[in-house]
Amino acid sequence: MSKYFLYLIIFCALQACSSKQYLQTYWNNDLQQKEFREISSICYHDLEQISLKVFNNDKYLDLFIETNSPLTLNKIYNLGLSIWLDPKGNERNIFGINFPTPGYDRYSKKEFKSYLTRFSREQFQEELMDRFQEYEIIDTKNNETTTSSTLIEGENYKLKLRTSPQILFSYNLRIPMDKLYTDNLPKDKISIIISSIYDSEEQYNSALSSKEYINKRLNKLKAGFAIDTKELNEWVVTLKLANKN
Repeated sequence: MSKYFLYLIIFCALQACSSKQYLQTYWNNDLQQKEFREISSICYHDLEQISLKVFNNDKYLDLFIETNSPLTLNKIYNLGLSIWLDPKGNERNIFGINFPTPGYDRYSKKEFKSYLTRFSREQFQEELMDRFQEYEIIDTKNNETTTSSTLIEGENYKLKLRTSPQILFSYNLRIPMDKLYTDNLPKDKISIIISSIYDSEEQYNSALSSKEYINKRLNKLKAGFAIDTKELNEWVVTLKLANKN
C-alpha cells in the first residue's frame, strides 16, 4: 500500500469523525416550569415510549424524561431509574443520579394497573412526592457516592417528579454545570445514558461464576433473544450543547 493511499484513508476517517452530526439541546433563557413543559422533545425512545428534553445555560443543565406508558412506569417503580452523564460526550458512566430508587415490593403488570387506578391525578402527584424522596449521586471522577433528599432546601441538585392530564410521568433533573464540567473541560457535548438501576434478575447473580454471569449478559445481545420487558432497555444519547447566541 502506497503512503499516499494510506494518508487518504486516514484523511477520510478524520473527516468522517469531524463531520458527525449531533442533535442539540435547547438554550435555557431563564425559562419557567410551564415553558419547559410546552417545548417539544429532542428525541424519542420507541421501545420504552420515553421522550427526552435537555436544556442548558451557563449555570445549569436541565433534563426532562416523560412517558405516558404505564408499562414503562411499572419498570421504573420496580427497578428504579438511573441517569448517567458523560460531559466529554464519550458515552461513559461518569456522573450518575439514581432516582427514583425502587421499594422492596415489585408490582406485576396487573398489580400496577390496579395501583394506578386508585388515584386521581392530584392524588398521584402527592403519591410521587411522598413515595420517592431519597436519591443517590455517584461521581466516578472523585470516587464518591452520596445520598440526599428532595426535601432538603438549598441542595445543588433539583429533582422533581410530576404528573398531569397530558403526561403520566415527568422527571426533571437540574444539575449545576460546574459539577459536570470541571478542570476547564469544554462545554460542547453531553452523553446521557438512561437505564434501570437494577437488573431484573440481579438477585440470582451472586450464585453465578464470573464466566456464567458474562455469558448471561452476552446472551441478551444474540439475535432472536427475547427482550427482557422487566427492565428498561438502555438508551444512550449524545447531544451538542446549545450556545447563548
